[in-house]
Amino acid sequence: MTIDSEFKGFIAKQINKKFCRCFWPFEECKKEAIRAHSIQNSRVLQAIEQNGHVVMLQPKINFDEGPKAEFKDVGRNKATTFTGLCGEHDNQLFKPIDDSEIK
Repeated sequence: MTIDSEFKGFIAKQINKKFCRCFWPFEECKKEAIRAHSIQNSRVLQAIEQNGHVVMLQPKINFDEGPKAEFKDVGRNKATTFTGLCGEHDNQLFKPIDDSEIK
């Protein structure tokens, strides 16, 4: 069974679609989500970056051969980011980590 190109395009569009609202779990938030780091940029990623990049595993969708993963250099400011919290809730959640020394 082959997947037609229109369906492939639809699936690719859905995979690349970004969340646009805050998913704060404790109350409904209607603010727009920002691109936030899941691993602290200013201390952790800065400590392991080389020439402004870190190596990350990147998924790759191939409808004919199946999913694959590749290791790629990603700019530190884009690495480990997700779109899921607004700036206020991102700050609220990660403030204790951001304000503490890494031990």
